Amino acid sequence: MIDYIHIGGTRRPVKFGMNALRLFCKATGLKIGDLAKLGDDMSLDDAIQLAYYGLYDGARKEGQKFTDSIEDVADWLDEPGKFEEVFDIYVSQFVNENPTKPETETPAT
Repeated sequence: MIDYIHIGGTRRPVKFGMNALRLFCKATGLKIGDLAKLGDDMSLDDAIQLAYYGLYDGARKEGQKFTDSIEDVADWLDEPGKFEEVFDIYVSQFVNENPTKPETETPAT
């Protein structure tokens, strides 16, 4: 699923799929198990990198070039409400799209 956000003066696609998360983990050294805990104890640098890779991969999926830097993305996140908007998209795409299955109860015998 691709969502769109108006940020950095233009409408941009955002995709937090496996490729964006792969690139994020590679850049930060985090492991896949750490992704579920991102909101709990995330550094500011990690948050900016996560946003960067969501925007980067959104552009890739739409066939667009993404030549902006991590510093550009950090500047865009200074825009009022954009930090929260990007992370709402992350939650809706990754967390809500990949919920953990509830444990099934064993029937009483």
